[in-house]
Amino acid sequence: MTAIDPVVLFGPPDPVPLVRPYTRTGGRTGVDCGLLLESLLCADNAARRRRWLLPPEHEVIMALCQAPHSVAEVAAHTGLPLGVARVLLADMLELGLLLTCHSREFAEPPSLEFMARVLRGLHAL
Repeated sequence: MTAIDPVVLFGPPDPVPLVRPYTRTGGRTGVDCGLLLESLLCADNAARRRRWLLPPEHEVIMALCQAPHSVAEVAAHTGLPLGVARVLLADMLELGLLLTCHSREFAEPPSLEFMARVLRGLHAL
Protein backbone atom coordinates (compact mmCIF):
# COMPACT_ATOMS: atom_id res chain seq x y z
CA MET A 1 0.00 0.00 0.00
CA THR A 2 1.42 3.40 -0.91
CA ALA A 3 1.24 6.42 1.33
CA ILE A 4 -0.81 9.31 0.01
CA ASP A 5 0.83 12.69 0.14
CA PRO A 6 -1.31 15.09 2.26
CA VAL A 7 -0.45 17.94 -0.10
CA VAL A 8 -2.14 16.01 -2.93
CA LEU A 9 -5.26 15.45 -0.82
CA PHE A 10 -5.61 18.79 0.90
CA GLY A 11 -3.50 21.17 -1.15
CA PRO A 12 -0.56 23.21 0.09
CA PRO A 13 -0.84 24.73 3.55
CA ASP A 14 -1.98 28.32 3.86
CA PRO A 15 0.92 30.76 3.83
CA VAL A 16 0.05 32.17 7.26
CA PRO A 17 3.12 33.10 9.26
CA LEU A 18 3.17 31.33 12.59
CA VAL A 19 3.82 33.68 15.47
CA ARG A 20 4.14 31.91 18.78
CA PRO A 21 1.90 33.40 21.48
CA TYR A 22 4.77 34.00 23.90
CA THR A 23 6.44 36.33 21.40
CA ARG A 24 3.43 38.64 21.55
CA THR A 25 3.55 38.81 25.34
CA GLY A 26 7.31 38.94 25.84
CA GLY A 27 7.27 35.47 27.37
CA ARG A 28 4.74 36.38 30.07
CA THR A 29 1.91 33.95 30.66
CA GLY A 30 -0.09 35.37 33.53
CA VAL A 31 -1.35 38.63 34.97
CA ASP A 32 -2.08 39.67 38.55
CA CYS A 33 -4.47 42.53 37.87
CA GLY A 34 -7.66 40.60 38.64
CA LEU A 35 -8.86 40.70 35.05
CA LEU A 36 -11.77 38.25 34.78
CA LEU A 37 -13.15 36.70 31.60
CA GLU A 38 -16.34 38.72 31.98
CA SER A 39 -14.59 42.03 32.76
CA LEU A 40 -15.84 44.71 30.38
CA LEU A 41 -13.22 46.90 28.76
CA CYS A 42 -13.52 49.99 26.59
CA ALA A 43 -10.96 52.19 24.88
CA ASP A 44 -9.94 55.43 26.53
CA ASN A 45 -10.74 58.08 23.93
CA ALA A 46 -8.00 60.34 25.30
CA ALA A 47 -5.48 57.62 24.46
CA ARG A 48 -6.42 57.67 20.77
CA ARG A 49 -3.70 60.25 20.13
CA ARG A 50 -1.05 57.65 20.99
CA ARG A 51 -2.42 54.94 18.68
CA TRP A 52 0.33 55.35 16.12
CA LEU A 53 2.84 54.20 18.76
CA LEU A 54 1.06 50.91 19.37
CA PRO A 55 1.90 47.41 18.14
CA PRO A 56 -0.61 45.95 15.66
CA GLU A 57 -2.33 43.77 18.28
CA HIS A 58 -2.99 46.80 20.47
CA GLU A 59 -4.38 48.77 17.52
CA VAL A 60 -6.85 45.99 16.73
CA ILE A 61 -7.92 45.78 20.38
CA MET A 62 -8.32 49.58 20.59
CA ALA A 63 -10.55 49.57 17.53
CA LEU A 64 -12.61 46.69 18.89
CA CYS A 65 -13.00 48.26 22.33
CA GLN A 66 -14.61 51.45 21.04
CA ALA A 67 -17.70 49.65 22.35
CA PRO A 68 -17.45 47.67 25.61
CA HIS A 69 -16.26 44.08 25.16
CA SER A 70 -15.41 41.39 27.67
CA VAL A 71 -11.99 39.79 27.87
CA ALA A 72 -13.43 36.61 26.35
CA GLU A 73 -15.00 38.55 23.47
CA VAL A 74 -11.74 40.33 22.70
CA ALA A 75 -9.93 36.99 22.57
CA ALA A 76 -12.59 35.51 20.30
CA HIS A 77 -12.75 38.48 17.91
CA THR A 78 -8.98 38.82 17.58
CA GLY A 79 -8.27 35.10 17.34
CA LEU A 80 -5.72 35.36 20.14
CA PRO A 81 -5.45 32.63 22.75
CA LEU A 82 -7.22 33.69 25.94
CA GLY A 83 -4.03 33.83 28.00
CA VAL A 84 -2.33 36.05 25.42
CA ALA A 85 -5.35 38.34 25.24
CA ARG A 86 -5.39 38.69 29.05
CA VAL A 87 -1.70 39.67 29.12
CA LEU A 88 -2.12 42.20 26.30
CA LEU A 89 -5.27 43.66 27.87
CA ALA A 90 -3.57 43.95 31.27
CA ASP A 91 -0.68 45.79 29.60
CA MET A 92 -3.11 48.13 27.87
CA LEU A 93 -4.94 48.81 31.15
CA GLU A 94 -1.63 49.62 32.81
CA LEU A 95 -0.70 51.99 29.96
CA GLY A 96 -4.05 53.76 30.28
CA LEU A 97 -5.20 52.75 26.80
CA LEU A 98 -8.20 50.82 28.09
CA LEU A 99 -10.64 51.40 30.91
CA THR A 100 -12.68 48.93 32.89
CA CYS A 101 -16.32 49.67 32.10
CA HIS A 102 -18.88 49.26 34.82
CA SER A 103 -22.47 48.68 33.87
CA ARG A 104 -25.40 49.18 36.22
CA GLU A 105 -26.92 46.03 34.82
CA PHE A 106 -24.06 44.04 36.34
CA ALA A 107 -23.65 46.08 39.52
CA GLU A 108 -26.33 44.26 41.50
CA PRO A 109 -27.33 40.62 41.34
CA PRO A 110 -30.81 39.96 39.95
CA SER A 111 -33.66 39.73 42.44
CA LEU A 112 -35.08 36.38 43.54
CA GLU A 113 -38.40 37.32 41.94
CA PHE A 114 -36.70 37.88 38.58
CA MET A 115 -34.81 34.59 38.84
CA ALA A 116 -38.06 32.76 39.68
CA ARG A 117 -39.71 34.26 36.58
CA VAL A 118 -36.78 33.14 34.43
CA LEU A 119 -36.99 29.64 35.88
CA ARG A 120 -40.75 29.46 35.23
CA GLY A 121 -40.14 30.60 31.67
CA LEU A 122 -37.50 27.92 31.15
CA HIS A 123 -39.79 25.24 32.54
CA ALA A 124 -42.53 26.43 30.16
CA LEU A 125 -40.26 25.71 27.20
